[in-house]
Amino acid sequence: MDIPPIVAMLVLILATWTTNTGNAYMSGLAACKMFSIKDSKRPLVTMICGVLGVIMAIAGLADFLNTYISILGAVVPPIMGVVICDYWVICKAKKENWSPVRGINWIGIIAWVIGGGFALLETLGVVTVFSSALDGVIIAFVAYWILYSLLKNTKLAGSGDMTIEEACSVAQ
Repeated sequence: MDIPPIVAMLVLILATWTTNTGNAYMSGLAACKMFSIKDSKRPLVTMICGVLGVIMAIAGLADFLNTYISILGAVVPPIMGVVICDYWVICKAKKENWSPVRGINWIGIIAWVIGGGFALLETLGVVTVFSSALDGVIIAFVAYWILYSLLKNTKLAGSGDMTIEEACSVAQ
């Protein structure tokens, strides 16, 4: 038995309705907060956000979102490789061995760029081992370990340790 197209369309609309009402509601809340719009105008702002979302979807802007998410999925995970290596290998998993660094730890940034670059190459299909995220974490971990071992006494590692109190005052 064939389902009439109008019934299939109604099922599709009703199935996506609950998901997209949440999306429109959240975008309306965010827009009101970002632009300091009064809460009494939120229904109108939510409607405008919903219409803008539909227009962007029809225009095909959602296709670019996949590229953006792929780039984020490749570039962000290698940060974890640097952090894991610093805590578990360099500081030997003891919090008393860790302290904030004055300035910028360029070794960590360089290792992150190396891991993220490798993961981006993997996302583009140039090289493939496991997954771009996992490989980026592993490469950043190894790069940080090697670079820190070679350059820990240079300005690339920051310009000395700070106390927790100093770090908290800098953060404020």
